[in-house]
Amino acid sequence: MARRNRFLILVLGALIAGGVTAGIVLASSGSGGDSQTASASGGAHFSPGKIKGKWTGTWHNVTFNTNGSIRANVQVKNNGKLLVPLVDFGGNVFGCANPPAALVSLPRGGGNNHWNNSGFKVNKFTQAFGNLHLTYDWTHKSFKGSGARPPCNPNITYTVNGTLTKSKFTATVKIIIGPQTATSKLTANKQ
Repeated sequence: MARRNRFLILVLGALIAGGVTAGIVLASSGSGGDSQTASASGGAHFSPGKIKGKWTGTWHNVTFNTNGSIRANVQVKNNGKLLVPLVDFGGNVFGCANPPAALVSLPRGGGNNHWNNSGFKVNKFTQAFGNLHLTYDWTHKSFKGSGARPPCNPNITYTVNGTLTKSKFTATVKIIIGPQTATSKLTANKQ
């Protein structure tokens, strides 16, 4: 029960960080557009400046009625070429003790663990969320992914489906533990 909540927190962290870095984190559509600038202005293309800032929110496991906090600090470094989200979920995520914050560094480029004009893509292991796979599509504002084997409970797998705009993040996380599935809702806003 609490393990599932921890999972949701991880996913939200990645989402915020990448879009977050959560976690918490954080995925790309894979297009190779490298001419992206880091301006925070609107436009048809993604740039890290569009989601830069401090984000706060909550997660709620509707299956087990448990809650926790979501905090993220999305930074842009190296003259706009590096997106660095730090995502921290509070509470008993995945039914375990409060997980560590997840940090992801996404340089400009194509493929996994990069950002580009289309969004970003995260494919890495974190101590908070285990094997994390996230893709963010700026055009559709979609944030989707999956994960497995968080260190505190390696029997868990999960999926995340949400949206991320310049100022708001929402997602639904499905946590699978054997034959049982739990659902968590995540929401965060840029401050």
